[in-house]
Amino acid sequence: MAFTYKENNKNVTVFSNDLTNDAHSQHQFRLLANSIFNAVSNRNQGSESAVEFIDLQSVESWAGSEIHELARLGLVNGFNGGRFEPLKKVNRVEFLAMIVRAFNLYDQKETISFKDVPPASWYETYVKAAVGLKLAEGIGEGYFEPNRAITREEMAKISANAMKITSGDSTGNVEEALATFGDRETIAPYAREAAALLTQKGIIQGSPGGTFGPKAVATRAEAAVIISRIKQIEG
Repeated sequence: MAFTYKENNKNVTVFSNDLTNDAHSQHQFRLLANSIFNAVSNRNQGSESAVEFIDLQSVESWAGSEIHELARLGLVNGFNGGRFEPLKKVNRVEFLAMIVRAFNLYDQKETISFKDVPPASWYETYVKAAVGLKLAEGIGEGYFEPNRAITREEMAKISANAMKITSGDSTGNVEEALATFGDRETIAPYAREAAALLTQKGIIQGSPGGTFGPKAVATRAEAAVIISRIKQIEG
């Protein structure tokens, strides 16, 4: 099986070796060296194909259109059997990969040496970009924790960092923006400004009951909604 995707404004064709793993349960792909391939499509260049998922019923009302749009653009992927698994926990590198692809924030110049980011792993490129562009950072003692589930406040911080890079967005009155959340005092200091920015822009609207849920683990559907809303605002 093969597919072509765009990265750094280049079309790259890769071929599946049909291996999967727990951390990234999708097909793994390898480039075939010393070969040139041409992908032929019957669609007009520049158009994207619709992607259908069979398991979006539980989130269709608030995340369905966003998931479909990001999938159409090739910014999120599904799993075998036409599933998206919208309520599955999203980990740190999965969300970083979505952000980097969505806003073309690649940075290959950064050198990293995290003990838990193997060289040539599928996510090394995204961790390099995250560190080089200050989207995210390690947790200390040489670790990045790429496969740890990401919290809502971590996701807000990374998203706000991306917005500042792409459009120079800045935060207004932090306390005023967070006043609507009953649990605002539980938002970590490092994430308060980010949460305020995303709230002011209408990207984050909180959970039922007027809470932000900063320590709650984010889902794939929530990640897709945030990225889609940022793209709409950023144009």
